[in-house]
Amino acid sequence: MVQPHNRVGIVLAGGKGTRLYPLTKVVSKQLLPVYNKPVIYYPIETLIQTGHQQIIIITKPEDRELFKELILSNKKWSCEFVFLVQEEPKGIPDAFNVAKKYIKNKSSTLILGDNLILGDLSQLYFNQEIGCKVFYKSVSNPSQYGIIQFDNHKSISLKEKPKSSKSNFAIIGIYMFDKYVLEKVKNLKFSRRNELEIIDLLNLYLSQNCLYSQKLPNKTKWFDIGSFSFLFKASSFIQKKLNKKCT
Repeated sequence: MVQPHNRVGIVLAGGKGTRLYPLTKVVSKQLLPVYNKPVIYYPIETLIQTGHQQIIIITKPEDRELFKELILSNKKWSCEFVFLVQEEPKGIPDAFNVAKKYIKNKSSTLILGDNLILGDLSQLYFNQEIGCKVFYKSVSNPSQYGIIQFDNHKSISLKEKPKSSKSNFAIIGIYMFDKYVLEKVKNLKFSRRNELEIIDLLNLYLSQNCLYSQKLPNKTKWFDIGSFSFLFKASSFIQKKLNKKCT
């Protein structure tokens, strides 16, 4: 367990989850089960394990009360929860606009609501107050992720789903930002998808030599629940892990 700190945690749990239709036709992806828990439990537990004491949950308008009822029913979590709404999908960086009242002049950690990080997180340093920090892990299919490339152990470039890449290090869906992130987001422009892109925000920090990175410990597992395959793999992994504890 990392020591408590004043960094605000943000879980972005919006989106349509179209790749998981028809499962997500009437229920949010983050409310689906991963073996014995809803998807949303895992990013919340990651933030709690890494010392966050205030956690903002951002959802679609129609899902707010469902998430609120589910999350507040867990009495084991001794932290403060705030439930906010993203009226329409405007991209990941828009989460900071939604949460601006709570993160003004504060550092924050943004985690995507469909990202599962399983393992000992005590080696991850969350007290950083300057710049932006990303975490990465090697993958077999880099063309499906945002990729970080290195030169002499210094990040030199970030690529979003490159067709070819010299690196197989994927940036996972948890990001640390300093108190200036709101000002940075104001400088972003909407992409062709009519959304603010997280890769543009990271590149802005990189251009100012304020982007830092850390590799996940080798034994740490990471799942991005964006497809049926990863939903199944994550459930199977957790089932085997729990069964092993019982034997």
